[in-house]
Amino acid sequence: MQRRGIAPNSLSVLDRLAIVGKNGPGALEFEPAEEMLTEYKDSSLDTIAAEINKIIDDATVVTDDLVTEELFRIGGSSGGTRPKIFRKYEGSDWIIKFRAAIDPVDIGRREFEIMELAQKAGLEVPDHKLFNDKYFGVKRFDRKDNGEKVFMISASGLLDADHNQPVLDYTDLLSLTAKLTRNMRDVEKMFRLMVFNVWINNTDDHAKNFAFLYDGKDWKLAPAFDLTQTVGTWEHATSVNCKGKDITGADTLAVARQVDIPEKRAGDIMLEVKDGIQ
Repeated sequence: MQRRGIAPNSLSVLDRLAIVGKNGPGALEFEPAEEMLTEYKDSSLDTIAAEINKIIDDATVVTDDLVTEELFRIGGSSGGTRPKIFRKYEGSDWIIKFRAAIDPVDIGRREFEIMELAQKAGLEVPDHKLFNDKYFGVKRFDRKDNGEKVFMISASGLLDADHNQPVLDYTDLLSLTAKLTRNMRDVEKMFRLMVFNVWINNTDDHAKNFAFLYDGKDWKLAPAFDLTQTVGTWEHATSVNCKGKDITGADTLAVARQVDIPEKRAGDIMLEVKDGIQ
């Protein structure tokens, strides 16, 4: 904007929405649009990663590197703490993630392997790929192959729940799924996701990591995403039967009972997940 002689602080809210136009990451579009895009050539993923590392390195040249890296971990934007880009791949829209300063060097492969485990455990997951053998990417499930946008909203947005605080129980998520989708299969999908998160120790199960899609007629649970395995004994961001850790099979069955999933069906799902991750 400054190259065009526009002072960013002079823009009104409506000016900013006009600049977003049809280019926002979500499904909302704003008219009339003010096109300000510049044509550019796609850089290689390795080049983008190198640029990201330069930014991270500059950000950590301070008196206390550990403090800066911790701030980076907890201070991510609504897009998450890890750098990521949108990119076309084989005609479809994908999100590709890069390593953050606090991540292990093989974080991309780790996330890919966990997504593979989730698929084996019966979870619905998006198409995914390990680019260049190190950058984890997923095909966007809020975009159709023809480019049509699909409305998506997180549990955090629906419930006005702070994703930085442990404010939800899985009973809340399962009840929300039942009321919104009116489909018991989606409720069972959420239950399966809960069991998987508990058994792989994914404690990053906060309210923004659960979402719903609207096709113009019905709501449905979005595929599982942002699946990680936490090292250590952190408590789950979303509790199970009011417990953040030391969660037992009895706790998961107690959640199932509260949303009318038959105990036998809940037990079958638990066994399917266990078989999948082993």
